[in-house]
Amino acid sequence: MLKVREVLRLRLEARFSIRQISASTSTSTSTKISVGAIQKLMSRVDTLEITWLLPEDLDDGRLAAMLYPGSGPVSSSCYEVLYQELKRKTSPGCCSGRSTPLDTRTGATANPNTVTVTGTG
Repeated sequence: MLKVREVLRLRLEARFSIRQISASTSTSTSTKISVGAIQKLMSRVDTLEITWLLPEDLDDGRLAAMLYPGSGPVSSSCYEVLYQELKRKTSPGCCSGRSTPLDTRTGATANPNTVTVTGTG
C-alpha cells in the first residue's frame, strides 16, 4: 500500500505525468508499476474524488477497501484448494473434457499415431 500512497502523492501533489510516476516508482528492490496500472488507479481515485493530503485517519486497509472493493484478504484455505487443483495432472473442464495432452505449439490434441513435420524455411 506504500506504493499506492506514493503514486497518489506524485500525481496529486507533485503533478507528475503517469509515465514519470511509472519511471520513478521502480527501484532495484521492487518491480516497476505499469502505466496501465497507474491509469486504472487514477481512474478510481478520480471517481472517488480522493484528494491529497489523505486524511490522517485513513489507514492502508481502508484505502485499499476504497480503491479495490471486494478484494478482502484471501484465506489460507483458498490457497490450499488452488494448490491441490494445480497438483492434479488434469483438471476438470480443461481442454474441453479431453484427458489427452495438448501440443503447446499448435493447441492440437497429441496423438501418438501421427507425425508432425515442420518446414525448413
